[in-house]
Amino acid sequence: MIRRMFGSTSRSEVESELISSLYIEAENAEFIGSNWINLPSVEATGNVLIAEVSPNPADPSTVFNNINLISYNLFNFEPGLYKIYLKVRISSTGSDSIFHRLDNLPWQANPSMFSVNSNISWQILQGNTSSAVEYSITSNIHTLGFYIRESGIIIDKIYITKNGDTPI
Repeated sequence: MIRRMFGSTSRSEVESELISSLYIEAENAEFIGSNWINLPSVEATGNVLIAEVSPNPADPSTVFNNINLISYNLFNFEPGLYKIYLKVRISSTGSDSIFHRLDNLPWQANPSMFSVNSNISWQILQGNTSSAVEYSITSNIHTLGFYIRESGIIIDKIYITKNGDTPI
């Protein structure tokens, strides 16, 4: 089942059925650190984008600080391997890195993994090997975390899927 979530990802909304794809508005994170801000925008799906306001150290494992993090709770997924897409706008070339992890797995990063684009566009999440990341998700509750090193990435939406499809 594909679930389009334009609001909260509260457990009660999806409690009765397992899902295989999920859209999440970036501003509806379970936890948003104080280095992040909501930006009103007519180009965003929900008229709000989320952006980090100040650069952070290169390695999140050495300076793990909640002000730099954003996280989303995932639950009631059909077990399987999932790819993650971000609907983002990238403002600079060669320096916008995003770190990500599921639960307590090691942080993964791929510097400059996104194409520079003055418009918002879908980009597949890549890992340390510069290939698309596939996270093993079960029907348990999981936490998907992001840490953006530079202030050049703006996020509109997240799409999580095991169906082999791409976001619309």
